Order: sequence, then structure tokens, then C-alpha cells
Amino acid sequence: MILIKWILILILFFPISASAFAPWSRQDIALESTYVAIHILDWGTTLDIADNPSKYYEYNPILGRHPSREKVNLFFAAGIPLHLGITYALPKRWRPYWQYFSIGMNGICVINNFSIGLKLSF
Repeated sequence: MILIKWILILILFFPISASAFAPWSRQDIALESTYVAIHILDWGTTLDIADNPSKYYEYNPILGRHPSREKVNLFFAAGIPLHLGITYALPKRWRPYWQYFSIGMNGICVINNFSIGLKLSF
């Protein structure tokens, strides 16, 4: 239940925080929103890995092969504001490269996770 509250807070926080960055273009906001959506999908499937350590293992070296739900939640909850901060700090010219790279990397993880049968485990 706590995880669901965190997810709702993050989803609600993002549009407010994005609007605070007035110099952001519509493209910046659209790409960052896409990143957050894919990040949340990755979060949910990684929780399925945490719930099934005898069946799956994690490739992310920061999380380790068999992370706890708490470690997964902390990692992914911290990832959204961290990504937002990096995106904001980058020069406007470089933002899309960072965002497309992040979307692509997380997208590959999500596709792989679904392809091996992982489910969203919020």
C-alpha cells in the first residue's frame, strides 16, 4: 500500500515540477513524461523479480542479483527526481539526447522483462 502511495505522489508531482521549469519546451516535457512512464513499468517488473528470486535475477549491478522490494522501491523512487534534475541541468541542446538515451535503455529493459514473462507487481 505504501508503494502505491509513492507512485501516486510521483505521478502527481511530475506535472507540477515540470511546469515549474518554465523554460522547458513541449518536447522536453513529453520526453520526460515518456521516461517516467517507462521507468514506472521497469519498476513494476523489477518488483516481480524481487518477489521471485528462485525464478528470476536482476542484471542491474546497483540492485544486485536478488534485491529486496525495499531496495527496488528506493532505487526507482529516487530515479525519477534524479533523472528530472539531470535533465533540467543539461543545456537545452543536449537534453533530448539524454532523454532519448534514457527512454531507449529503460525501454529495452521493459521489453526484455515482459518477454521473459515478468508481470507488474505493484
